[in-house]
Amino acid sequence: MVVYTVVAARADLTPLADRGQFAQDAGTGAGPPGTGSGPPFQPGSGPGGGQRFERAVNQETLDRVRTAGLWSLGGILVLSLGIGWVVAGRVLRPVRRITERTRDLASAQPDLSGRIALGGPDDELRRLADTIDGLLDRIAAGVEGRRRFLADAAHELRTPVTAARTTVEVAMADPDPQEQRRALATAGRQLRRMGRLVDDLLVLERGPGGRPAVLDLQALAGDAAGDLGPVAAEHGVALTVQPGARAVVEADPDDLRRAVTNLIENALVHNRRGGSAVVSVTRAGGRVLLAVDDDGPGVPEPERERVFDRLHRADRRAPGTGLGLAIARELAAAAGGAVRLEPSAMGGARFVLDLPAPG
Repeated sequence: MVVYTVVAARADLTPLADRGQFAQDAGTGAGPPGTGSGPPFQPGSGPGGGQRFERAVNQETLDRVRTAGLWSLGGILVLSLGIGWVVAGRVLRPVRRITERTRDLASAQPDLSGRIALGGPDDELRRLADTIDGLLDRIAAGVEGRRRFLADAAHELRTPVTAARTTVEVAMADPDPQEQRRALATAGRQLRRMGRLVDDLLVLERGPGGRPAVLDLQALAGDAAGDLGPVAAEHGVALTVQPGARAVVEADPDDLRRAVTNLIENALVHNRRGGSAVVSVTRAGGRVLLAVDDDGPGVPEPERERVFDRLHRADRRAPGTGLGLAIARELAAAAGGAVRLEPSAMGGARFVLDLPAPG
């Protein structure tokens, strides 16, 4: 279409018979020589006239088409460069925004509050930007959670450190040996609390182990309950493990033992004096369930999910670090299972460790 338009614009509509040598050839007709008079030139008249006329028509057509093609190619090239520049700028603009945002995150003090928030059509670049924004959301939430956790951990450590230091200072100023022994016993309890908190923090930082083995959950529950006998006696809680058949699971031995121990200990230290706790292991389809029931005060509905938060304690006066249930849930998740809280038929709380049975 472009070539046709250029050819039509540059076409010379003068008949070939009225131009140049064809007009002269016409003059060689019936009129006097050299006068140019005579009948109109007819293609094929005169010696070789038809061939010359055909070659002239072909040559002029080729010249016009060649000229028009060159002009058209030049125009198309310039137009293509302009369109390409505009399109490339529009296409690369979101790429520049993504690059600048990534460069900001790589700075010494990254700002995790900003997002790319790329608009426009739902294309590959839009989906890429949305994916990066989702990643930034998770990173920001993780960083904020880590900061909050470190602040809470520092607060939890400050309390026993301050209490132990004050107790030791008082004991050093009091010459009474009996008061000094009581002060040292108090300081020892605070130091043991700090040690337990540090151990729990190290478990959370280390993460789950990577040495899975086939274990009998029924036997492991009996061993953990036996180790916690002194804790049950200290809090005045009757601890019972219901007999059951062998229940095999696959998990890291240390992680699984710690998770079971934390669940049983939670039922002991948060129970009422004179209460009871019952541990049972059952199978349900392809799952193995360990349940710890107690007849204590239970957990209010608003607190049932928060009890699994790190360093969360509904009663600040109660013993513990506030990390036991969080550790149990993370270790269970690493083994492909979960920990959930349900109301107990005994009137208190029921914590269930749900693990897959080996295939």
